[in-house]
Amino acid sequence: VYPNPTNDFVNIQLSAFENEKVSIQLLNSVGEIVFFNDDLVNAADWNYKIDLSKFAIGLYYINIATSNDQLYNYKITKR
Repeated sequence: VYPNPTNDFVNIQLSAFENEKVSIQLLNSVGEIVFFNDDLVNAADWNYKIDLSKFAIGLYYINIATSNDQLYNYKITKR
């Protein structure tokens, strides 16, 4: 997940998740889901971009879950 901190976009890059469902949640600093996306990964290297330009400055959490029960959690600072 990069860049961090960011002013506008955040990129998510995953490897070796071919043919898996990936769920992405973006939560604000009080735990409210402000963005959600489900996607089917059809490539060994997968990239996804989230536009944060309309969100307030502050701390956000990105939760990524795959269909094989792998969980990833990141903190992102929006400037």
